Amino acid sequence: MPKSLLSLLAAAVITLLLQSVASGAGPIGVLLNLVVPFPIVYLAMRQGLRAAGLATALVLAALLVLGGPTSLLSYLLQFGSVSLLLPALLLKSWSWDRAVVATLGLALAIATLALVIFTAQQEISLTKSIGQYVDSEIKLALNLANDSNLSIEQQDQYRAAVTSMGTFLKQTLPAWTVTVFGAMLLLQVFLLSLRAEGRYLVIGPAFSSWSVPEVMVWPLIAAGFAVAFASGVPRLLGLNLLVVFLPIYFLQGLAVVTFFFQKKQVSPMLRALGYTLIAFLNPMPMIVTAIGVFDMWADFRKPRIKKT
Repeated sequence: MPKSLLSLLAAAVITLLLQSVASGAGPIGVLLNLVVPFPIVYLAMRQGLRAAGLATALVLAALLVLGGPTSLLSYLLQFGSVSLLLPALLLKSWSWDRAVVATLGLALAIATLALVIFTAQQEISLTKSIGQYVDSEIKLALNLANDSNLSIEQQDQYRAAVTSMGTFLKQTLPAWTVTVFGAMLLLQVFLLSLRAEGRYLVIGPAFSSWSVPEVMVWPLIAAGFAVAFASGVPRLLGLNLLVVFLPIYFLQGLAVVTFFFQKKQVSPMLRALGYTLIAFLNPMPMIVTAIGVFDMWADFRKPRIKKT
């Protein structure tokens, strides 16, 4: 069997396995879903879009047989544009950040259109459909309290926290959709850069020098004021903007940290420890996000001239 055909089949099979495992892995499955597109994205960068299209067709055919039209449409909406459009733009020498933004915009437009059509056919509003989905997830989370060994007081605290989180998710689900799609795309770029090894090029700025366009700070400031001082629709809009923009500025702060890691020639082991602490140790994510915001004015990575 030709090596190219073997790679094509392997990409399709690994994609199906990843999606199958992710769908039954509970909360961990949400994270695993982020890497589902990578086998076909990598295949596209190595062998071109024709091979990636054929692998996608095999995946869709298998999903149609195994899960029916619903599984097929679910894959297309979640991973179709990510698997094909992102590598298509990268192969056309788009910078990775522009390719991510363009793919994100198209993926969200397609998903929104499909959701509007679906809810119209079901004679249910889009808002109500989203509410029902979040309510079902809350119900599953609340059931965990009944199956646990928590005390009555702890169960009540757990239920209150889950209910509060459910209300927040209902208000900000559109923003979380944007954020998760964006994280998925950035992860593909990161994995591609790790696997490049001279086989292909990922064009664009080094992450340590990457920054958000300066104009984007004004929507962030406006969103903060809306959440702090407004109510109703303006506050709801502000909440959604913060859910989208704060992770972006966290990335800029992380780029600043990466710049100084490189400048100080910090060892890979210490870098890994540093990134782990940033990700999981409060209040480090907030501090790094603040660094990203203030970098717009302080320009921490600008060369400093030492006074003599």
